[in-house]
Amino acid sequence: MATVVLVDDDALTIRRVADALPRDMVYPCLNLDALRATLRIIVPDVVMTDVRGVGGCDAAEVVRDVRGILDAYARSIPLVVHSARDPREIERVRVGLHDTYALPKPCTNDRLRAMLWTVTEGD
Repeated sequence: MATVVLVDDDALTIRRVADALPRDMVYPCLNLDALRATLRIIVPDVVMTDVRGVGGCDAAEVVRDVRGILDAYARSIPLVVHSARDPREIERVRVGLHDTYALPKPCTNDRLRAMLWTVTEGD
């Protein structure tokens, strides 16, 4: 069982992810301020974030901000960028950032679970 913090401002996405991960603890955060508050309470196994609506307007800025927030709490927390933006853009944004992965939206529940396993257990 993993502890997952999901940073996303879309209630439907939050529900889908929680439903896809029934054995995991999913903590939703609507924005980066909520992420900071949540990290004061728990250290998750993984953080998943969208890039629209949760922080600044620029995807690269949001991902760098989230990575910086995570590094301030515990450097080894994996970050999964879960976004409907062009997958090539998200891949460019995450390159060069340690422990940061890309998972395009939409994705199947199996793909979501596989990504979670990959970043928490390794393969």
